[in-house]
Amino acid sequence: MKIHPIPVRPLPYEDESPASLLIRAAEANGHASVYQLLSQICTVSGEEALIAHWADPKRYRQLVQALGLGEQAADLAWLRAGPTSRSPRLFRSLPVTDSLFVLDGTRFCPLCLGESPYWRRQWSILPFAGCIAHRCLLLDRCMACGKGLSPGRGCLRRCNHCQASLTTMKAARIKPFPLFALESLFEQNNAAAVASVLSFWEALRQFDGRGDAPQVAFDQLVMAVAWFSDSPTVVDQLADQLAQDKTTHPRIRMLPFLTADPAIAEWAEQVLDRVSGAEWQHTPGRSVTGALTKREVCAVLRVSTAELATLIRTGALPWPAAGGRQPKIPLGQIEAYLDRQRVSDVQPDVRSDQSEPVADDGWLDVTMLGSRWQVHPEVIRSLIAAKWLPGRNRTVNRCRKMMVSLDETSTFEQQFALVGTLAREWGVNATNLAEKLKSLGIKAIAGPGIDRVLTSLFKRADVAGVNAEMLQAITQYPTRTGRKRKADHQCKAQSDGIATAEVAELLGISIQQVAVLLRRGVLKRTAKIHRPARVERDSYWKLARTLQRDDLLSIDAAAELLGVGVPRFRSNWVITGIIKVIDLGIWRFVTRDDVETVRQLRGRYFTATEAGRMLGMHRTHMLNLEKQGLVQPLRFGKNRQLRLYERDAVRELVRQERAAPDGRAEKSSPEKPTPLPKNRHDWLPLPDEDAVNGGPPRLTWESFWEGKLEGWEEVEPAVQAAEARPATKPAGS
Repeated sequence: MKIHPIPVRPLPYEDESPASLLIRAAEANGHASVYQLLSQICTVSGEEALIAHWADPKRYRQLVQALGLGEQAADLAWLRAGPTSRSPRLFRSLPVTDSLFVLDGTRFCPLCLGESPYWRRQWSILPFAGCIAHRCLLLDRCMACGKGLSPGRGCLRRCNHCQASLTTMKAARIKPFPLFALESLFEQNNAAAVASVLSFWEALRQFDGRGDAPQVAFDQLVMAVAWFSDSPTVVDQLADQLAQDKTTHPRIRMLPFLTADPAIAEWAEQVLDRVSGAEWQHTPGRSVTGALTKREVCAVLRVSTAELATLIRTGALPWPAAGGRQPKIPLGQIEAYLDRQRVSDVQPDVRSDQSEPVADDGWLDVTMLGSRWQVHPEVIRSLIAAKWLPGRNRTVNRCRKMMVSLDETSTFEQQFALVGTLAREWGVNATNLAEKLKSLGIKAIAGPGIDRVLTSLFKRADVAGVNAEMLQAITQYPTRTGRKRKADHQCKAQSDGIATAEVAELLGISIQQVAVLLRRGVLKRTAKIHRPARVERDSYWKLARTLQRDDLLSIDAAAELLGVGVPRFRSNWVITGIIKVIDLGIWRFVTRDDVETVRQLRGRYFTATEAGRMLGMHRTHMLNLEKQGLVQPLRFGKNRQLRLYERDAVRELVRQERAAPDGRAEKSSPEKPTPLPKNRHDWLPLPDEDAVNGGPPRLTWESFWEGKLEGWEEVEPAVQAAEARPATKPAGS
């Protein structure tokens, strides 16, 4: 990729989309399209190649750096939640799947575009089908010619087909309550709630099959937010749609919901309970397109994976043998099976077939071998894991099983014997047999305290001369059983450490989290082999004393104390090294002294973002003020420097700007909308950006669905006033 800085380099807006910056750069430098702009540095053959550049953070960074647009422009690329290109994209630090994105630079609010000429990142997400500020739907095409916009066009606010102005087009009015609800969930950084709403929206999108028009997407968002708030109207609406469809079985129609997360699948079962499958009419020979995977079939038939395997093995549901690595079954066969079940009204007992599949000749699985030696199958697995018994993974009846050959089993039986096997051969008690043999000088070669084998293992050659009479004559022998002296018991308890289950209970965490602490070295494992593992007491008490320190705060508590979000707290104070993080594996703390130091700094200084907000401009403009000598930054941090500006100096600039004859008045930043409560309720507050007579009224679900909203007519004059605002010149263009 060639380096070719462009003459005019527009400054990026904070919430600008990747495509918007490239379109503005092409327009500012006189290029007919983005393709012509990029032809100077690389070859972009078409729309798909262009999308691939701005969807990948690394490629987009190389692109804007080659154009000389700087690091701030490179940060506009969509970051990924995982390491691969198929990982969900991050929007406000929360993952959003690629299927919920529309082509960047194609959907827009004409009023927002007239006020600030750039494309918002939020417009690229399908559920955000409207504008909260202007209470209107987004447009996805030119209203003059009816054609969709090209993401590689060379003019931001005009149609690339008919050159009509996009800012003068009219959009349909909406009640933006669902948009505000979803916006509030993102503001709260509530990942679980956002994932639930978007998952339901995606399932409803597949259920409807009406396309991705803004009006359709908004209607689906209304139902998704209503479902999240436990509104009964959603159940009624979907039940009515299922009842009207006589050609598709209700369970197949509800498949997008049944294969979603468990909460949505459980809700879908409630909807299906209201619909009778008997009204569905199956037409034999009807052409049905599509095929289902085993997971989807399990959801439709409401059976487990093992039960589905039984249906296939017994021939009740013939599954195709070919068709790739994971063959699918045609949808018509599932409909025929559901029709047979509806007619007979008898579900086959898929659990009745309890017969063990017969292994290949000459091979035994762990269950068969356990029955042969009269031990638990896990003992056989431990012998295989410790390399005492050779085992191999084999496919039997389309299932992978750990198996041992008969020849190797016979060889093992001739050379070795488990303590239980010896006890049965001699007719003695197996409990103390290993200790009696040890008193005779015969030691086990494997077993507890020696390796991973779950029971004691002896060589046949070592026990050749032992018989039952010899063992019964032994009455005095060293043993680990019986009551020990209190001092010995305490000494052994101190040396053996603490069980992981006890540590988990004392710390209030799970056993899996204790395992994480052991792997990361926060807790230390005892040197002696135990099953399960035990924790050294010193390491536990050291961790417990650290967790009880009064001078430590969690990162969430520290961010809340400073009045900032966790992402901003990490980027400004942790990454810069001003606040040091104490990493304890599953806990991360900061000291109160560091937080107090930052609190004092925030009382005397502004960050670049805060100073830019005070001046009504982008944070990058503070660099221009530094070059002009109007402000002097103080640099803090070790890993990455953070610029801080004195509050008095910034306020003086604000006063000078207000006093200037041609200065702009200070922008009145709208109050943030009331955040959506984490728990579900039957009502949610409406946004109050315009602040007309105290803001719009609250909206209950009953009045929303009936269309009754008292006081809404007071909001309309404010919306009309917002439409009449003159367009502002883009910053840095």
